[in-house]
Amino acid sequence: MWGILGTLWGQVSYLKMTRTIGAKDKRKREFYAGKPIKKRGKHNPSFVPYNSVRHRGDPLKVQIVQRRPMSIDGFKSWSKKIRPKVNRTVFIGFPSIRVPPEDLSTKEGLGNVVIDDRQSEGIFDVRFPSASKNKGHISYRTKAIVRVDETEEGLRAKVLECWKIKRYFFWKGD
Repeated sequence: MWGILGTLWGQVSYLKMTRTIGAKDKRKREFYAGKPIKKRGKHNPSFVPYNSVRHRGDPLKVQIVQRRPMSIDGFKSWSKKIRPKVNRTVFIGFPSIRVPPEDLSTKEGLGNVVIDDRQSEGIFDVRFPSASKNKGHISYRTKAIVRVDETEEGLRAKVLECWKIKRYFFWKGD
């Protein structure tokens, strides 16, 4: 809209620019184009800041999901054109649980949480709620991957990947 404007009949008209593009005011304006300016940050005087209900020591919501390879019948149910592009991993979800942050602060504690909740061997994703929303109004993202193996002493967990969980406040160290 700035500069030269053409019309339907080929005539040219010039618009008078009241301000240069990208220019910054050296002092705050009281009037702009003859009208008083709006006071920024006071558009909604009844604004009340959000006070979080959750505190630092409260239990965290965690979802543990099992990874399994797709069965041959499940793979063959896809059309032949799509089969090369299909991810052959199936994720089996379970209800979310609440865990104290102290239990998730180390790799050993993270493995123990998975063993206590699932009581079976396999590869598990530890997921935390994220800021994004889905149809169920809460979306989980994988923050750690844990493998649980059966040994002579019982179930033993090994954390394969946990670099995303290191950003959280409760993480103490490797």
